[in-house]
Order: sequence, then structure tokens, then C-alpha cells
Amino acid sequence: MPATGLQVNRASYEALPYFNCLVPQAHPDRMATLALLCGLRPPPVERCRVLELGCADGANLIAAAQALPDGEFTGVDFSSRSIGEGLEVVHGAALRNVTLIHSRIEDLNLNEGSFDYIIAHGIYSWVDETVRRKLLEIYRDHLSAGGVGYISYNTYPGWYLRRGFREMMMHHVRSATEATARVKGARGFIEVLARGCPNPDDPYHRLVRDFREAIGKSPDFYIAHDHMEEVNEPVCFHEFAEQIGRYGLRFAIEADYPAGNTLNESDLAALLGAKAGDPIEEEQYKDFLLNRMFRRSLIVHAGATPDRVIRPERLVRLFFSTRAQPIAVSQQAGGERGFRAPDSTTVTMAEPLCRTAMEWLCEIQPRVVSFAELAATARHRVSGLGGTPPTEPGAEETLLATELLKVFRQSDRVLRLHSHMPRMVLEPGERPVASALARHMAQRFESVVNLQHEQISMGHLNRHLLGLLDGSRDRAALQQELEAWINSGVLGPVDSPANVKQTVEANLEPTLRSMARLVLLVR
Repeated sequence: MPATGLQVNRASYEALPYFNCLVPQAHPDRMATLALLCGLRPPPVERCRVLELGCADGANLIAAAQALPDGEFTGVDFSSRSIGEGLEVVHGAALRNVTLIHSRIEDLNLNEGSFDYIIAHGIYSWVDETVRRKLLEIYRDHLSAGGVGYISYNTYPGWYLRRGFREMMMHHVRSATEATARVKGARGFIEVLARGCPNPDDPYHRLVRDFREAIGKSPDFYIAHDHMEEVNEPVCFHEFAEQIGRYGLRFAIEADYPAGNTLNESDLAALLGAKAGDPIEEEQYKDFLLNRMFRRSLIVHAGATPDRVIRPERLVRLFFSTRAQPIAVSQQAGGERGFRAPDSTTVTMAEPLCRTAMEWLCEIQPRVVSFAELAATARHRVSGLGGTPPTEPGAEETLLATELLKVFRQSDRVLRLHSHMPRMVLEPGERPVASALARHMAQRFESVVNLQHEQISMGHLNRHLLGLLDGSRDRAALQQELEAWINSGVLGPVDSPANVKQTVEANLEPTLRSMARLVLLVR
């Protein structure tokens, strides 16, 4: 007897579970920040209650929980394997604020509990109507009064193209039920399809090659679940808005804002015509222009009134940081300055106050500062350089907020906004302490998660050092243990213990400071 779609679905998640996936757009601080930009008053994240439905191994939830120790985090998933792996990490890192529950969404009983932030990443389009109704009932009944929800889903028109490839792959592996065999068969099919197209220059062949490149970079679990589950039901955005509306919910803003908001406004207005001013229609027509295939929507109760016209004055309540580096653009003193993020996104600016503020954020990174401190420092520096910032009361704050909003709209990777001042340790201290989660992950994985929800790849030696940073060792003890570990030959043959001693001595302090800059240390 062949397996049913539901059986295949469950078996595939046990065989190929989602693994160690961070979703920065579904972090409570990100959700709260965007809600504040929309003029809402979301619950403070420092003591928030968070529910993640379909949490897999809990990686996203656990990473947020370590940075917000006064919050409460609950994750739910129907894969016993994923929940078991997540619990190993929770217990290994001694996280007392995380609860992971093995349950199907439709069987979940939350009693009268409420949550400030509810997350469902990779669920909505991949479950049947019964589960989707239960999902939205949970948001309706358990999202707190000012709370913010996150739902991701596949969208049309972009998924029309992907659907063609999905249906071809599904046809090709229709007789296979084991998840890894299905993925292997699908990869092989797309590879042959890309090689076999008779005309390499026609539009169809280019689409095939692009799809082959995309899945070639994707892990097996992504292909199995995002492309090849029995249920995969994309929706148009206006349909999603209507569906959540039936449950007393409404769209607030996209969680990946400002992506998709750099369209030519006159083109959008021309397409909208008489529909201009309708926020749902505006979002739908953006999807038409962008051929969007995936959305990450933030939702709120219908009684909330999000204002998606982001106003500069709302930045005054926020906090700021950057991971960008300044680059020269103009050779003239006081001219344009560029700022390049780690992903190579670059923003240029000439306005002195904003440029000076960004330069300071680059100097002090990864520090997070308030708007008041940023404005005061920028004004002082501009004055010291002989500049003339505005003299009217509040004028420089208004100018700075306006210019910073322009930067953020160009790239949230160059300028990061926060809803609160996160805890971080910027100096290693006499007996350095790494977060318990980072120490635990260093023993098991090639990358660890820092306190800013980032995945940090590390070599074997640095992972071993990180594991030693439990606060019990001073520099001398760390050096002694590192030397003994290296001399044991674990990294390969050792020519000279004296050279090992010299190398460790020269690199220990810079490495500890680098770990502090990577936001891996705690008090």
C-alpha cells in the first residue's frame, strides 16, 4: 500500500529535519522594531513571551532565548527527532527559559496562555486547510493585545515559475517515498534537464539553469520540504490578507522591510490607478512588479492601526548599530563617504551629520547606542571639525533622523535598528566567559550563534578556546591548556613546543578581543 501524503510528510521531516536554521526576520527585536516604525506599541522584548510553531530543532528560538534571558520561549514541532535534538542543546546550554513541545499544531492545547510574539516560519503554505485554520486560530486567541505575529508563505506570481519545476520533479520521483531518495532523484533530474535543453540561449533554458544553480546551493532538507512536500499552496498577497482578516487579524508590514520598498513610486502609482491608497492593493502590485515568490509578513490584531508610511520621528525611540566599514568615495574633505556591509551592500552619503554618525557607529561596532547618544556624538564631532550643524532647537535631531531613515531604507545591513539596548560584553575581562550556548555549540558544530542572532563560523582551535571560556580560567590557565591541547597532536604533528608557546602567546589576546567584537562573550 503506498504511503499517503501525510505519511510521506512526517517521514521526510524525521529523515531530513530542518537543521540549525536562524531566521533573523523572525527575531522578537526585529518584529518589535518594525512595529515601532509603524507607530505601534509592541510589548518590550526584554521580558517577552514568544511562541514558535513548527520550530524544527528550535535553533531560531534558542538563539533568541540566550540573548533575552528574562523572556519565555516556547517551541512546537511534530518531528520527535527535531525536538529531541533541540532539547539536547537546551539542556547542554542550561537554558531555563526555553520549552520545546512535541506536538502537531492541530493537537496543540495552549489553555489560556498568551504570547507577545508568535512565529510560524515555513508552515502556512505547506499544510492543509485544517492545519491552516488552527494556525490562524492560535494567532487570534493567543497573540497578546499589542503583540506581533510572523508568518512566511509562498506567493504568486513568483511561484508560478517554481511550480513548474516542482511538478516536474514530483512527477520524476513519484514512485519514491524515502526523503533522501526523492531529493537525489530530483537533483539528478534538474541536472539532466539543464544539460539537455536544445537551445542554451532561449528563455526557458536560462530559467532551468537558474533553478539548477539555486537548488545546487540548497541543502537536502530545504529541497525536500520547501519544494517537494505533498502540500505546497502559494497564495496571492490579497488572498492572504483576506484569510487572516477572517480571524480578526491584519497585515502590518513585511518582516524583511525595506526589501521590496525601493520601487519607482510613479510606476507603482500608474499601475494602481484608482486603487492607490489601498494598502493591500499596494502590496499586491509590488508583488506583481517584483515577481515575488516568498513573503515574511508581520501581522497584528485587527484593532491595531499600523501606519506603513515610516516617519523619521519614530527613529528617536530606537537604538542603532552597524557591521559596515567606511570606504572612500570622494577625495575631497567632507565629501561623500561610502559604507559597505559584510554582504557588500554599499550606501553613500554626503550630509555631514549623518556621515559622522555612521563613521562613529563603525568605530564602536558592535556597540548599540540610543538615538540621543548618537545625535549628541555626531553633533559634537561635526562642530569639532568646523562644521555647522543646525542651530534651531531639535533641528539636528530631525535632520539626523531623516537621513538615517534614508540609509535604513537603502539597506538594513548597513544600518541596523533595534527596539532595545541588548546586553553585550565588549572586553574579554580577567576570566573571560562565552555564552553557554556558544560553548555548547563549539563542541558539536563548526559554527556557533552569537548574541546578535548571527551564525559565526570558527576553526577547530578557536572553537576549542571558546569552550574553555567558562569564567574559571585566567590568561595563564588558558594559555597552558591551549598549549597542552595543541602539543597533543590533535591539530597535526607538532615540530616544536617552543613554537607552539610563542604562537599561543602572540595570538591569545587578539583572539579573545575578536570574540568580544563578535558578541560571543557575557558577564
